Amino acid sequence: MEQAAPRRLLGATAVVAIGLLSDFLPSGPSQTYLLFGEQHVFIPTVWNIFETLVIFAVGGFISRHGFIPVAVTIAVLSILFSQYFLYQIALPTGQASVIGTAVGNLPNIISALASAVVGAYLGEQLYFRKKRSSVSAIQG
Repeated sequence: MEQAAPRRLLGATAVVAIGLLSDFLPSGPSQTYLLFGEQHVFIPTVWNIFETLVIFAVGGFISRHGFIPVAVTIAVLSILFSQYFLYQIALPTGQASVIGTAVGNLPNIISALASAVVGAYLGEQLYFRKKRSSVSAIQG
């Protein structure tokens, strides 16, 4: 019987590695933003959402099951890391606000979390669908 923890670790490693490698891909169209008062709210592109879905689907496929909590953890850590750097960028200008940074990136935060969960789920389901079809092909 195979152990789940090493597969989850391998899936998490794949997500991080593919995520870092995807930074070398063309990023597609640039993000647009909405202006609410003086606050810019950045809207994620379809490319960003698709990229996140695929990356976490690979992790879910490798992990096979139980990857959604791992995906959420990776997504939250990634979001916190990026929010910290965005805050640090705004700090010298005197416009640094933790709340303002989070509000300005709220659509990105929501799409990243949702894409991570959906991608992990789809990867797990893809593995089980593949497994079922290979078992039925062997039996048939």
